[in-house]
Amino acid sequence: MFEPKDEYLMLRDEILHLDTIVSNTITFFYAFIASFLAFALTQTDNVLFILSYIVIFPAYLIVLSRLEGIYRIGAYLKVFHEGETFMWETRNSKFVKARGKKYFSYFVFSSFPFIVVNIAVLLLFFYKTDFKALMDFEFYEIIKIVLMVILFVAFLFVFFKNRKVSTEDYFQGWEALK
Repeated sequence: MFEPKDEYLMLRDEILHLDTIVSNTITFFYAFIASFLAFALTQTDNVLFILSYIVIFPAYLIVLSRLEGIYRIGAYLKVFHEGETFMWETRNSKFVKARGKKYFSYFVFSSFPFIVVNIAVLLLFFYKTDFKALMDFEFYEIIKIVLMVILFVAFLFVFFKNRKVSTEDYFQGWEALK
């Protein structure tokens, strides 16, 4: 079996690895979505804005799952490794509570790019929408609008459901296993 210090160091490496994945995913997301939206703006059909959700959803879910991994490890460290000298999670929780609500305490900051892009895609979609065709009740235009609104609302639902994921969510589970 591992010594506590070895286990801590392995978990620390895992946290650093997960953090790198989050950073790389967000960087890739920004690069791809910026170039994709720039291309979509040059096209006459706004269906490409709908297709951007092929990247928005998976990238967001990757970031969310890696953040949950980080939080799960943090809770594990609190339950199994905190003692008299190592008290990071306990002290951090107390600090966050004492600090009070701040602007980004209402959701995970790493989710911010995804919510902004979700709104931007919706606005750009409607900017490029042919409302004249819509007034003529063209089925294709109506289907695109319905699909866009469904994807926008679905993303908001996933976002709000997971907006406050934190280390606190995993303490009780690890405590029960201890």
